[in-house]
Amino acid sequence: MANIHVKNYLVSNNFIIFVFLGAPPEDPALWVMSPNLAGSLCTFKAPSELCMNCASQKEANAYVSASVDLTHILYNQTTAVGGGQLHEEEKMVEYLRGNLCWRLMRVQIHAP
Repeated sequence: MANIHVKNYLVSNNFIIFVFLGAPPEDPALWVMSPNLAGSLCTFKAPSELCMNCASQKEANAYVSASVDLTHILYNQTTAVGGGQLHEEEKMVEYLRGNLCWRLMRVQIHAP
């Protein structure tokens, strides 16, 4: 599992954190279809002046958390490279340190 714990108001816009096992595409428009995409965390918040709950969360520096299950992508990727060798914890940790990465995409939502 990749555990994500981030301030909801880290950036003013809503945002998505994409978790990859391997290099993501250079073009952010291709991230969602990348074979290296393990999962994502999406935030949703309205402008503070439109949402009292959002305003109180912003004032409290609220966090959002999520877990991205890496089992499926790890199995697929490590099987392709002789994954039997990665059953040892040290080798798996080394593999993750070298291949696990993330990207943040800001999302603009226009209120009516």
